[in-house]
Amino acid sequence: MDDAYKVRSDWFHHGDGSSVDLGDVKDRCWNAEILSLYEAANCLDEDLANRGSQLRESVEGEDRKEDEFLAKLAEAETPLYPTCSSHSKLSAVVSLFRIKSQNGWSDKSFDDLLQTLPNMLPEDNVLHTSTYDVKKFLKTFDMGYQKFHACVNDCCLFRKKLKTAESCPTCKASRWKTNMHTGEIKKGVPQKVLRYFPVIPRLKRMFRSEKLAMDLRWHFNNKSIDGKLRHPVDSVTWQSMNDKYPSFAAEERNLRLGLSTDGFNPFSMKSSRYSCWPVLLVNYNMAPDLCMKEENIMLSLLIPGPHQPGEPAYDAVSKTTFTLKAMLLWTISDFPAYGNLAGCKVRAGKKRATRVNIPSDNEEELSGSDEDEDVGDKDEEELSRWKKRSIFFSLPYWEELPVRHNLDVMHVERNVPASLIATLLHCGNSKDGLKARKDLESLGIRKDLHPKAQGKRTLLPPAPWSLSKSEKHIFCKRLYDFKGPDGYCANISSCVSLEECKVMGLKSHDYHVLMQQLLPVAIRGLLPKGPRVAILRLCREARLGGPVHFRWMYPFERYMKVLKDYVRNTARPEGCIAESYLADECMKFCSAFLTTSTNVQEKEDRNTEYESQSILEGRPISAARSFQFSDAELKIAHLAVIQNTAMVDPYIDAHLQHLQDSNGRCQRDATYLWRMHTEKFAAWLKQQISIDSPDEEDTLKWLAYGPRSIARSYTGYIVNGLRFHTNVVHRLSQNSGVYYEATAMCRSSAKDTAQVVDVVSYYGRVVDIILLDYNGFYVPIFKCEWAVKGNGVKVEDGFTLVNFNHSHISFAKDPFILASQARQIFYSRDTDESSWYVVMKGPCRRYSDEKPEDGHADVGPLPSDIDMCLEDISDEAENVRDDCEGIYV
Repeated sequence: MDDAYKVRSDWFHHGDGSSVDLGDVKDRCWNAEILSLYEAANCLDEDLANRGSQLRESVEGEDRKEDEFLAKLAEAETPLYPTCSSHSKLSAVVSLFRIKSQNGWSDKSFDDLLQTLPNMLPEDNVLHTSTYDVKKFLKTFDMGYQKFHACVNDCCLFRKKLKTAESCPTCKASRWKTNMHTGEIKKGVPQKVLRYFPVIPRLKRMFRSEKLAMDLRWHFNNKSIDGKLRHPVDSVTWQSMNDKYPSFAAEERNLRLGLSTDGFNPFSMKSSRYSCWPVLLVNYNMAPDLCMKEENIMLSLLIPGPHQPGEPAYDAVSKTTFTLKAMLLWTISDFPAYGNLAGCKVRAGKKRATRVNIPSDNEEELSGSDEDEDVGDKDEEELSRWKKRSIFFSLPYWEELPVRHNLDVMHVERNVPASLIATLLHCGNSKDGLKARKDLESLGIRKDLHPKAQGKRTLLPPAPWSLSKSEKHIFCKRLYDFKGPDGYCANISSCVSLEECKVMGLKSHDYHVLMQQLLPVAIRGLLPKGPRVAILRLCREARLGGPVHFRWMYPFERYMKVLKDYVRNTARPEGCIAESYLADECMKFCSAFLTTSTNVQEKEDRNTEYESQSILEGRPISAARSFQFSDAELKIAHLAVIQNTAMVDPYIDAHLQHLQDSNGRCQRDATYLWRMHTEKFAAWLKQQISIDSPDEEDTLKWLAYGPRSIARSYTGYIVNGLRFHTNVVHRLSQNSGVYYEATAMCRSSAKDTAQVVDVVSYYGRVVDIILLDYNGFYVPIFKCEWAVKGNGVKVEDGFTLVNFNHSHISFAKDPFILASQARQIFYSRDTDESSWYVVMKGPCRRYSDEKPEDGHADVGPLPSDIDMCLEDISDEAENVRDDCEGIYV
């Protein structure tokens, strides 16, 4: 049969019209989706499928493969039962298996469900009745993994030349397991198995999805132009590799990858000696909010080999075939895993580690990979630092990378503040103990800090970094009282003991929050300038290190928790992980193509606002309370809405021009111009846009008409991915702080007539959340208490402080902002007796292409102009604090 004829949609009718109704829209949608899914799974190109002359010359094996493909297609598009209009056989399987995967159901529970459902469905249904049948059906998409036997001592893999070997050629260890009681060798049962998920087919399948193919092009046109680092595309490494390999950089579809590995215990706390080491890949071509997400992290054990020139792949966007290439930018790991990846020694010891040959997609041997290097003229001391030559140096570009290995910021950032807090409070693993002081004594330096024997005890004189008892209490109280925004961090107060002045039980992310935000605020005013500035410098280095969230272990550690949950059979943990991961990947891949016929929604984020026909933006999260505005307040609220709505902007410009043309004073005095605009704009706009006008949008007409006096009040609201509460809501999180930047007419004093337009920063807290009723829709606004520099805001030692116990008369005429204009901040109280609060800004939890700076700018309380100069501090000055007691050990 002509293969070009077989790919026609009516091939089974032999060119005649169908006697049955084939015009059903949903059936055609299923056929198109499932066809594209099978083409993607089998990497079939449309242009190749349409080349009838070439296909006619195909061998019989290829013809049989095509017949199998069409048989799979026909089976998959079978309705769930004869009269079913909502699900096909494939979409039903994908929907059910997706629920199983997302909720961690066991195979037995899923079997019970599959055996029950057919009895509830009409007769002649084609739903599978066992998990085994479902997995077998899903595996028709040719997604799988390879198994390689490995030496029990990680010396080699039994593949290629060693495929038939019975023992390791390096350590002579047996390939097979041995019966511990009889000593009998169990031939055929390997001691260790490596599971490898091929990378190239998965990367090629990503370009089969039009949405993913577009996401993989994000990096090409979104490089930062203002000098800020927001993505690895802005890094020196990315740019330097583009300069050295311009042909690679010119193709926007070429991939840049990051590799991470770490060990984890698949049995939770049941065993501390066993660990699994997954190798994970992350794709940096995607936008900042996508590349580190769980669904875009790939489990694998190897990247493509260095001699692989590229793989032909089909691009669903351009409908063309191109040569896909990928580059590994760097690895991400903690220090022990860094030793494995880089091949260097990170621990003292005499055990010699040998190289493991990791499988490659290219079955050809790497030229020169097994040759022994001439180490005769190498420095023996230098060679002693290395235990093997890293396989990554087989990549032709690896030695040219500016940064090859990223030591995980998560672990480093956890260790540094843990040691700092222990030293400041002199608890736990303090670095200022008796041994440290004896080291000073043996070196003959800082004699004031040498330990002094006093009877059976030894006195450690107070160092500049020592805190008195009262200072320790203030430090702990600041940590205890801290409340961050919703989802920002854990409840740190539960880890602080005010009675013992101790901090214990913090997790890695808690220490990250301490280092980035809390530590500079907590030590404010407690230490002398020298140690205080030294700590602040450490915190600034953590902030100025660029987009570090693309190079730390947090997403990979979270993903390892997902892999750990896959373990059902504790006797075969790796097998459980491999099978469950494969099924989950297959299910997600099918769902990407069955968007119409598979009605299973992704799990929504808890701070996601839903689309609504009645509310313009965001959604309330509390019960409503109706109230009536006074005429004056209603006018102020309405003006705040129309002044800040984009569709009204042309009318604002027109009204300003109208005032200047009709009033000469408005031309000379900008203050008078804006005052007249504020008083008359709402009435003028209502005259300009009639409610019966056929030329304007309904939204604009109702905005001009004005709101009703009856409004709704709430205590909670979600907008822009942020959760806000009014200040009367008392929770463990703090969600009432807002920050707003507005353009205003500024002058240096009351006598200054030379006014300029400038951006003014306002700090406030939400006192009410209101939905204004514009008859056809609602507009959310926040009523806030505000403070501004000179009226409740001051800058002290580089920190911005806010005091709300001030006069609010100047803000009475303009207390409202649109909900979408609010940026979330939070406050930390200076002391219990003080009315001043330190302002802290957290990063936005949602990336925006329009405002990329919102995601990562100003993540800490320290401005860039803080004075960190230590030139006026002598090296020998203030070795001992006179106002602090020493420590007895």
